[in-house]
Amino acid sequence: MTEPVERSAHVGQFVLSEDGDRVPAGWVRRSSSGWTLGTHGLPVVDVLDRAGAPLGWCLGHPVLDGVLTGGPVVLDTGERTRLDWPAVDALHRRLAGRFLLVLLPDDEPTVVLDAYGSLAAVHSADRRTVASVPALIGGELDTELAEVTGFPDRGTWLPFGLTLTVGTRRLQADHSLDLRTWRTARHWLPPVPGTADGDEVAAVVHEGVRRTIAAVAAVHPLTLSLTGGRDSRLLLGCAREVLPEAVFFTLAQPGPPTVDTHLATRLADRYGLAHDLLPVRTTRPEELDEWLTVTGHAVGGELWQAHETLRQLDPARVLLPGTAGEVGRAHTYRPGDPDDGPVSPETLLRRLRLPALPVYLEHAGRWLAELPDLPYPTVLELAYVEQRLSCWAGPGHYGNRTSRFELSPFAGRTLFEAMLALPLEHRWSERLGDDVLSRAWPELLDLPFNEFTGLRGARDSAVRRIKRLVRERVPALAPRA
Repeated sequence: MTEPVERSAHVGQFVLSEDGDRVPAGWVRRSSSGWTLGTHGLPVVDVLDRAGAPLGWCLGHPVLDGVLTGGPVVLDTGERTRLDWPAVDALHRRLAGRFLLVLLPDDEPTVVLDAYGSLAAVHSADRRTVASVPALIGGELDTELAEVTGFPDRGTWLPFGLTLTVGTRRLQADHSLDLRTWRTARHWLPPVPGTADGDEVAAVVHEGVRRTIAAVAAVHPLTLSLTGGRDSRLLLGCAREVLPEAVFFTLAQPGPPTVDTHLATRLADRYGLAHDLLPVRTTRPEELDEWLTVTGHAVGGELWQAHETLRQLDPARVLLPGTAGEVGRAHTYRPGDPDDGPVSPETLLRRLRLPALPVYLEHAGRWLAELPDLPYPTVLELAYVEQRLSCWAGPGHYGNRTSRFELSPFAGRTLFEAMLALPLEHRWSERLGDDVLSRAWPELLDLPFNEFTGLRGARDSAVRRIKRLVRERVPALAPRA
């Protein structure tokens, strides 16, 4: 299962190894400091030190200082023996987009991910290899883990760096991989919530998202999703300056219009957007198997079942999804959560909507034990980035082999730090999206989010009011956190 039938299917992927024979035939090869990098349809630019000497590579589609860069990327350091972490952190804050850094100082060769690991990586110490997916490393199926988790039929994703290949682990966001010891280490922690002003954060998010969209649009035409939610509308607002370069789509399920198709159509008609409704297509079993291989057996659920729909996208365009927008919405927070105190493995899994399997409880306990003393809600927010985004969304990006490439405009260290520093109540009430739209395109707030308009909307609103009154009068019926 872990060896692909056709390695050419792994477009946009990579292999990094001391053994050059692990690079598939026909892939582009680069070598430095005893390491061979193989890529297939994935851009690579050189990383240089401040003197202009080679220090490694940057894979993917980095946006540096608001420019979709063709390189080189300069790490402001003269250190060539050990990794200059302050210089790496400074560079990371200037970067957005979807990328992976391979940095090769003499004594500390290291792999560093982007803000949420959107250019996903797995690694095997036994094979001394890093790759985009386990199939490019090889190995035996972990039959016990497959049986226990029921993935992909009974599970949506594998958290805590787990993979279905024996001896291969996923590198998680906020962690680096030392290529000498093959140990991972945390290199970033989020800020304490409540330390940032809402207006200032809205300005940072607006400018950061707008710059990334504009950077890609300056080079390639765009495709964006349009739904009834806040994230896609925020992207629409931030794309206002480049609308001539953009087309929009909404997934259309069989049957009557959904709230997504209803609101997307209204937005498109009102503002003259180039917009298509893409019918959701059923995926054949053999295509489901191929999808699992190219995404690293990491993505199940609805995305796995519906991925065939993405083949209707324009291959000349870059897809800009709203992935990670939920970082600005306190996705794991619940009103009444304590400010401090330990998070239990059971609570962690419940907030991530994962089953309380013994293997998950064990790894959740390990992950929690390795954290420094952090506020209760910060632990939960960090788990969302490192377990959900890094282990599900990141590898899921490999499944889009139709678009020219894809990256999320929300992916950036500066944006994550700004959003996570907001007061929890501010994010929980979803005010950030409204604040950004007030700056970017205020008229987009005239239509509701995730609600029908017209008579259908009035009826649904009345039903919600009745249910709310019932919950207030009969507390036992209120939903539990």
